[in-house]
Amino acid sequence: MSTFVLFFLGRLAKARNGSIDDGRYAFFSRQELLEQQGLLVEHELAEMGEELSVSREEIATPVIMWTGMRYQMLRSEKGLVQVRWQLAEDNCLLLKC
Repeated sequence: MSTFVLFFLGRLAKARNGSIDDGRYAFFSRQELLEQQGLLVEHELAEMGEELSVSREEIATPVIMWTGMRYQMLRSEKGLVQVRWQLAEDNCLLLKC
């Protein structure tokens, strides 16, 4: 039998007798567990913050593009209105309105 199996069987026999020696095991205190949990939460928040920044950048790109396109569209519409007025004036001159 392996050393581990012998060790396990020995522990099992002691457990049946109610005399388990917990001195070899590391049990965390409530404070240590809370500190570990706090560190995990901080790490998760940092990751979520990074993901949020990336998402904001991904959203900002189309918004900036839309803003630029909208500005160009408004300028084009203004130019189109001016051309229509010019055509109307020219037609009026030709037809002697």
